[in-house]
Amino acid sequence: MSSARPATGRPLRDNPVTSTLHLRCHDYVVALTGEAALLARLEPIFVDLAVGSASEPHVWEIEAVQAHVRLVIDDGEAGTWVNREFAASHITAALSMAVIAAEPWRLHFHAAAVVDAGRALLLSAPSGSGKSTLTCALVAAGARYCSDESVAVDGDGIVGYPKPISVKSSGIDTVEQLTGL
Repeated sequence: MSSARPATGRPLRDNPVTSTLHLRCHDYVVALTGEAALLARLEPIFVDLAVGSASEPHVWEIEAVQAHVRLVIDDGEAGTWVNREFAASHITAALSMAVIAAEPWRLHFHAAAVVDAGRALLLSAPSGSGKSTLTCALVAAGARYCSDESVAVDGDGIVGYPKPISVKSSGIDTVEQLTGL
């Protein structure tokens, strides 16, 4: 992983090869714009959040310089430069924080969630403790996946963050043992 920081970013409006993904997480809608090739790699990760174009979305631009990217959210201050290989996790974290800030009426948990027999099970624990690994096993056993990242609770029940399950490399063997996959 490179820790070098690019000196400047090239504004996306000057880059003729850009694309846009429209995403919805809970009630937060984003028009994510960036290099077409980078967004093509991100699209499968965010497929469950994809929506058609929406009126008045938040505008997020991914600036890219060589091996680095950063987010500019709603024409505000540019975010921290990160290595391109971490773009998906960087955007996921930023989206989680934006959704939490935009929904103060909901109680948000850093948790995984599954539903089985009409009942929700929230798995709240520190990062790296195995929430995603256990979620994989529960889904393999027949539960319905809601989230392995963030869960919101309000008077109507739970709302998951429908992104693909993200298991750290150290948990892959455990997932294989628990699920038989």
